[in-house]
Amino acid sequence: MKRILLCAILAAVLTISLAVGASALGEEMIIATGTPKIDGVIDDIWATADRQQLGYCKAGDRKVDAYTLPEDCSVYASALYDNTALYFLFEITDNEFAFDSSVGDWKNDAIYLYIDEIGDGDPTWTDQQAQIALIPEDGWELIPRKGATPADYELAYTFPTATTCVIEFKYVPRELALKEGTEFTLDFQYNDSIPGGTRDYCLGWSDETDDASNNSACWGFATLGGAGTASAPAAAGTPGNWTNTNFTASFDDPDWHSSSDDIEFEDTWVAGESNARCNDGSYYVYLKNDGLGDYSVEFEVKEDGTYEVAICLMAWEKSVPRATNVKVDDSDWVRLEFDYENEDKQLEQFITGLTIPLTKGTHKLTLGLPDGHDDSTLKTLYFDYFFLRKVGDMGAAPAAASSAELLAKSFDTIFVDGEMMVDGSANVWLADNPVEGDIVQLEVRGWTHISTPIQGYAYTIDGGAAVKSEDFIQDRPDVKAVIHEEAEGFDIAIDVSEVGAGDHVIKIFAIDENGGLVDSTFEFPFTQTGGASAAAPASGYPASGESGNFMMGKIIGNETGWDGTAGSGAASAFDGKAETFFDPLGVGDGYCGMEFDEPYILEKVAILSRSTFLDRFYGGSIEGSNDGEEWETLWESEEEAPSATEYNIVTEFDNNYGYKMFRYINWLKHGDVAEVEFYGKPGTAERPAEEPKAEEPKAEEPKAEEPKAEEPAAEPEPETPAETPAETPTETPAEKPAETAKSGCGSMIGGGMIVLVTILGSAWISKRR
Repeated sequence: MKRILLCAILAAVLTISLAVGASALGEEMIIATGTPKIDGVIDDIWATADRQQLGYCKAGDRKVDAYTLPEDCSVYASALYDNTALYFLFEITDNEFAFDSSVGDWKNDAIYLYIDEIGDGDPTWTDQQAQIALIPEDGWELIPRKGATPADYELAYTFPTATTCVIEFKYVPRELALKEGTEFTLDFQYNDSIPGGTRDYCLGWSDETDDASNNSACWGFATLGGAGTASAPAAAGTPGNWTNTNFTASFDDPDWHSSSDDIEFEDTWVAGESNARCNDGSYYVYLKNDGLGDYSVEFEVKEDGTYEVAICLMAWEKSVPRATNVKVDDSDWVRLEFDYENEDKQLEQFITGLTIPLTKGTHKLTLGLPDGHDDSTLKTLYFDYFFLRKVGDMGAAPAAASSAELLAKSFDTIFVDGEMMVDGSANVWLADNPVEGDIVQLEVRGWTHISTPIQGYAYTIDGGAAVKSEDFIQDRPDVKAVIHEEAEGFDIAIDVSEVGAGDHVIKIFAIDENGGLVDSTFEFPFTQTGGASAAAPASGYPASGESGNFMMGKIIGNETGWDGTAGSGAASAFDGKAETFFDPLGVGDGYCGMEFDEPYILEKVAILSRSTFLDRFYGGSIEGSNDGEEWETLWESEEEAPSATEYNIVTEFDNNYGYKMFRYINWLKHGDVAEVEFYGKPGTAERPAEEPKAEEPKAEEPKAEEPKAEEPAAEPEPETPAETPAETPTETPAEKPAETAKSGCGSMIGGGMIVLVTILGSAWISKRR
């Protein structure tokens, strides 16, 4: 997914240093020294940069005010410099990237960079001022809009996920003196556009009134400083402090949630012990300014690693802004703030992206009152629960780029899950052979020669913490004999089973004699299709070969099965593999199914039974629901599966009125199933009006038995036929409960058992996942 543009505009570079004009207003940035590689991947050197958020919403169709930022869009800008150029990094989170307007138009998703190389208060626009559009779309990357252009530039961008973008931009100035102490003015803007050529939001750094394109006096200050000190975030990769605080908010539960650990606040909340309130002792926690201190909840991690801490909030219709500070253990506080629009009245909002290295054992998440909180103009958020997952090894704290020089290198061999892909010139092979799949382990080999002795090697994934080891060194006498006696080989096996689905990049580093990292410039891009979660069907699904309107939804049901592992959970019925199967906890205890955004009417279901238990197909049922609690039986199997390899195709259904959820469940047998595929069309069907009327006579039938009490009156009349008492036993009351039991849950279980299963099933389903 990496897209890179390297372009050059040749011109002379003049060096003039002038002071910033006194008319400039707004934000300030100190630009540290450093030379990142322009490749759309965040190098470790960026940890030393002054990272600042575009914190003003200055325009857009959905703008509320300058201080209310969108929930689904955030942008951070960083800058570095060396003796040849300025370097800019933009980290963008956006719910949808759109480039539907004309080239250079402000109704495309784009960064606008404003820069005045002299910054002496001249009116806008002069020759040394520039407004440049940086657009992460092929062929549009740099569009000069107003004023000057750089003497030279490089630009690269990547999309690590569907909702994130990284832009790196090298700007070679025409007049700016690139030395410590130089001051100039600049500003950053992000246009958040949507398909169709409109703009929801326009975010600014220093400009809060949308005047930057006409008035350079509202731009911010920039000062060229010395070496950076990894100010944001501090000591990234060290246990106990954040490695990323750039979070994303969404009303969609992340796919990987089902494989994470939940911590629910109501399990630990005690009235009067903190500023926290709890909604009737259950479900969500919020804070009041009662002077009782912060609210904390403890949680366990089973092993050292870097963890993503995600939060489920109870969303609220728009009233006033809501904010809360969050930290783990003694980390820095992270401020979460929203002004909910929530027009669809969705109840849950999910905060993701916060990552922190944690050691094995007990930790504490704390909620604190934000600055400016007063319970009226700024209230606190409603916290439902939080959940976390391990996203990588803890590793050592990333080091700034070593001063050691890379003298020679070779990237030779790649293994994917133990299978050799290439032996020699691996970087050349990768250019034409993408590595993708449900990958557990990647192994890379090669060698480097640097200007100091090599103490080991390290790797990073997606710019995260560096994992260092002396054990990564591979003895290479052949390299030493030809290159240098201090040249070393590397052999690094990397477990990627916990890396989420999507595009990723591994980078390889040599470790110098001081423990610093020397970039080998080797990059190993790969696409992980596994590891996402049970919420998304696997790529090989469906596998039956059936035609029709196939329905793809979100997996619901048991996360784990009879043996307590995810391998026997609901996801195994939707992975396209005949050898894997859903194995419920017991008879009628657990199910596998799918949820859709709108109701569907079934046309066909393809079911593959577990090959070693064909008898367990008897009693298997397809049920539909719109709320996950009340289910109706659409079909029930009345026989064993006829084949271990052929799908059973069901095309006739009862109660097929349209549902958002469908499930496979067995109330009679231990309902193992290998694969389930749903086919249908969106819509609903009207329930026949006759159905309620047909049941009314059944409810009144006991009245027909009332004449039995008058039988003694018939005794003096011997001519009364004996057929009357003989007929009453033919209406056996026991038959009706049996019918009710079968129609109620698709089985012959007694009514009392059905009520118990329904109650327990409802409680299990209602746990918020």
